[in-house]
Amino acid sequence: MFEPFVRVGGRGRSHGSGIGLFAARRMIDAIGGRIFMERNGYASSRFAVGWPLTLRPPIPCPPGLDTARSDAYISHMDIATIGVTNTDDRPMTTTGHPAATGATPAGIRSSDGSTVWPVGEIPRDIARGGMAGAIVGIVVAGVGGRIVMRLAALVVPGATGALTENGNRIGDITLGGSLALLVFAGLFFGVFAGTVWVVVSPWIPGVGLARAILTMPIAVALGTTGLIRSENRDFRILGHDPTVVAMLIALIALIGLTIALVDGWLDRRLPHATSARTGAASLYVIVTLLGAVLVLPIVVAGYFAPELRWVGIALVVIGLSTVYRWVLRVGGHLRPPTILTIAGRTALLAAVVLGFAAAVPEISGALGMT
Repeated sequence: MFEPFVRVGGRGRSHGSGIGLFAARRMIDAIGGRIFMERNGYASSRFAVGWPLTLRPPIPCPPGLDTARSDAYISHMDIATIGVTNTDDRPMTTTGHPAATGATPAGIRSSDGSTVWPVGEIPRDIARGGMAGAIVGIVVAGVGGRIVMRLAALVVPGATGALTENGNRIGDITLGGSLALLVFAGLFFGVFAGTVWVVVSPWIPGVGLARAILTMPIAVALGTTGLIRSENRDFRILGHDPTVVAMLIALIALIGLTIALVDGWLDRRLPHATSARTGAASLYVIVTLLGAVLVLPIVVAGYFAPELRWVGIALVVIGLSTVYRWVLRVGGHLRPPTILTIAGRTALLAAVVLGFAAAVPEISGALGMT
């Protein structure tokens, strides 16, 4: 998109001549600067422009620094962000665009002039993923699970009224059963999925709906064994009906689709961790700590069950890659090194392949094939 006469979306779908970003890049390159683009959420991108800082008269030193110390001050600063904007021309500051590295008083500025804390953006990302998982868990997993149970009674009429493994009766819709499915099963499954999403999402390519669609097979690979177990007697009650199994797999795919979309929606609306919003930053930290203490151990234990051990190892590699990427972002690096991107995406691909391999026996058992 930085080449001349290139318009995203093709002719007839984008306005302009296609030379704006090309001209901007040429001018910025001429002064030794850089221009960054980062996709964000649904159908939008964020841009930041930076240039090398030098201190030459008559530019004054910042307050409290004398001329003798000015070189040391400047040595801490790599680039200064002069503007960040969305493709819809709304001024905003994006996660990971550095204004300075090291302990400096300068930082990225949000649209209200307050300083964005790069280290605070990491808990924001984690909390956002957890919130997206919780919302999707209640709305999609909870409500969707209740709908699947009702449809199962219609598909297999002979199973209506049978007692399921969790104590509910197939076809019956009760307040207690619905609340249990929505609040407990749905919320638990959603927070579990949100934790996995935080770990793997940095390595899923694409943007918007295309990225959400790509998340669907990833969700099926990593989530099927959590919902479909061959030893669950409910499948025997339902006659190992393939339609019921297919609906459950479709529900898992839908969870993957919606968690990606909800995460993007929240990213455009949640306040950033800035000097003017310390309350929001503190809330993100609290949510992150709660997730690390209460949820992460359950996720780790779940993926290190004997049949999922290799999936768990692959997820650990992805997690380490994600943590290193966060460290680089705090240090002022917008884009991860190529080798890190390759490592993260290769580990994600391995987790997906291993997840499908682990899911096949469970699906076969649910279908009565083994």
